Amino acid sequence: MNNENKSKNEPKKNIPGGFLIFILAAILIMLTVQNLNHEKTAKVAFSHQVEHLANLDLLQKDENRKIALNDNLVTFSGKFRDRKTDEAAARYKYLELLSHNHELIADKARLAGEISLLKQNVKESADWFLHLSGLPIPRSGYKVIDPVYNSADAENEIVIRKLSEKDVTSLADLNQRFATETPSLFGKDLVTLIQGFRSPALGIGNETIKQQLKTLEQTVADSAGLSLEEQKSVQKNALAELALIVDELNQDNQNMRLLALRSVRNYKAELAQYTAVSDELETNEAQLDKARQAVSQAIWFFNNQELSTRALEKQDPEAFNHWFASAKQEWENFSYNKAAAFKAPDQPRNTVLEKNLPERNWMSACSKFFPPLWLIMG
Repeated sequence: MNNENKSKNEPKKNIPGGFLIFILAAILIMLTVQNLNHEKTAKVAFSHQVEHLANLDLLQKDENRKIALNDNLVTFSGKFRDRKTDEAAARYKYLELLSHNHELIADKARLAGEISLLKQNVKESADWFLHLSGLPIPRSGYKVIDPVYNSADAENEIVIRKLSEKDVTSLADLNQRFATETPSLFGKDLVTLIQGFRSPALGIGNETIKQQLKTLEQTVADSAGLSLEEQKSVQKNALAELALIVDELNQDNQNMRLLALRSVRNYKAELAQYTAVSDELETNEAQLDKARQAVSQAIWFFNNQELSTRALEKQDPEAFNHWFASAKQEWENFSYNKAAAFKAPDQPRNTVLEKNLPERNWMSACSKFFPPLWLIMG
């Protein structure tokens, strides 16, 4: 009887609480050290990065997880592939070509606008040249830029058919007046004509011709103090020199005239650039058509939207190119991230996380610790 009472009065022996905490801490430390020793950490910290990683097929799909913290935030984790797949390469190639396509279209539109402005500059310079030289306009018009420069989508030719209203004494006028005009009056008009050739309105860019005109103006101006016969000689030589300059400017070179003028040179350079961009755009569109076929059934995550390939191409080009810049960075970072794991805590939910990452709650995340705890506590 006494033994039974003694047995009833003895308290049960429980595992001390401090020991249990020690076991938990040891397990956590062991798991942490194991992760540090066996897995390098990838450069993933934000939920928006997962858009690009999913689009570019850079993640091992069975390793992706998210844990809900609340209705707005999650912690997500995953692991990178150990190499880029063929599908990944096809997807990136398509995005790269589409981004370049947007850039080329924008460049072509910009150049078309600049060409339109430069065309007006050429017309004004050519009009001024024809006034100064007195050259007659052919019935077919004075061709500054030949029609051979026209393209399927742009009329680039420049043909002057009628002069503007300007009161200008031309070289042709002075040649007719030379024999009968007094040298003093004639000299003033000749200096004015030379100044017209030197003016920004004509815009000669050839340094040799510019220096030649500067010297010529000074020579004619200085001749005012000479004898009439000497003035006549200087003026005659000046007229002949001006005629040579007009002939040089008027030469047809590569189906263009007045190439010594800055406006025409600028127009020619811009036309060449426009042609190069147009040719590159044509090549790009052929490559894009081929690349599109490889991803025609793909689903893309774009700025928290889920889009088809066709819908992706309809997005604002500026927004797309900004988005692609981030995708390109993730693509280039793969050399560091490959085969690495990542974990990003406290991130806002977005479409790609909801669609691509299975969700676990905190209880399921910790469930792997429960069996040893139950064994210890049992």
